[in-house]
Amino acid sequence: MAKFAEHLRNGSRALAGLVLIIFAVAFSAAVYAEAGQIAWRERNPALFGLGAGVFALIHLLFQRRPFLYVFAHEISHALACAL
Repeated sequence: MAKFAEHLRNGSRALAGLVLIIFAVAFSAAVYAEAGQIAWRERNPALFGLGAGVFALIHLLFQRRPFLYVFAHEISHALACAL
């Protein structure tokens, strides 16, 4: 019986992961569509991607620095308010 419960738990986690992937893809598509309407993005479309890439690089280099994550998280709130 314990094996069945473990398989059921693992299956429900996998199903939840698949559902969340669908939501993540839909959310990403919506954000991309809305970001296309930002005026500064039209003048320099690589700027958004460059910023994301630089942050990813900094995050990988300084993984033990939680302030970078917190800073990026709070900046995302400020960006959402500005939009």
